[in-house]
Amino acid sequence: MDIIHQLSPVLHIFWESTSTTVEGFWGLLGLGAFTLVFVLFTLRAWNRRPFAIRALPAVQRARAAVGRAMETGEGVDVALGTGRVGDLNTADTLAGLSLVSYLAKRGAQAEIPVHVRVAEPTALAAALASLQQGAQSTGYPQTYHPRQGEFVAPSPLGYGAGVAAAMGRDPVALNALV
Repeated sequence: MDIIHQLSPVLHIFWESTSTTVEGFWGLLGLGAFTLVFVLFTLRAWNRRPFAIRALPAVQRARAAVGRAMETGEGVDVALGTGRVGDLNTADTLAGLSLVSYLAKRGAQAEIPVHVRVAEPTALAAALASLQQGAQSTGYPQTYHPRQGEFVAPSPLGYGAGVAAAMGRDPVALNALV
């Protein structure tokens, strides 16, 4: 406390009129420094141009496959895997649902059938919602059908066998396994 009293008379007056401890003072000082650094980096980010996003080869191949599907009339299959919404694998499932959403919009515009196969009921509900929303957002709600989503099996072995069998049934332009 002696160090703070020696800093300045103004600080001494402020210090005596409050009930702040030495630890509280250093905590406030650290919070102020963090806030200053945060504001400086935020201003720096606003003044710079947007960062570059590199192209992902898998996304480029998916876009090319959608183009092929439009030309040939073949469908697109997406296997979301055994993950579910609300589990440790939620991020993986959401990444797959992002792909489903993209394919649903492109598929509705070009009348390409998009089929999604899942191993969990929560993922099935989310996939069907993505397919329906994709069809409605493009102005072609008639392209959505609930049979586009398929619950295969809850166990990984049964799911893998079911997806493999489904892949061999119909010719498709894209098989995406997420």
